[in-house]
Amino acid sequence: MRDMKSFENVVKSDFSTQQSKQNNKALITTIMSELLKQDKVKLLTIIRNLNAKYEYAHLAQYMMTEILPRF
Repeated sequence: MRDMKSFENVVKSDFSTQQSKQNNKALITTIMSELLKQDKVKLLTIIRNLNAKYEYAHLAQYMMTEILPRF
């Protein structure tokens, strides 16, 4: 019952704040840069695994377009 009330409060709340695609791309680029500095092999393994799942393949493809020019 409590979960249902929490859900109703969320539904009633204002969802007008929209995420900017430009901000999201900048964030992904920053994260990718840091991960490339840490461990390139592990990052490529993560991208490969994401690409194997249909629901994450688009993200994996975008990540590859971000990192390939840096090699």
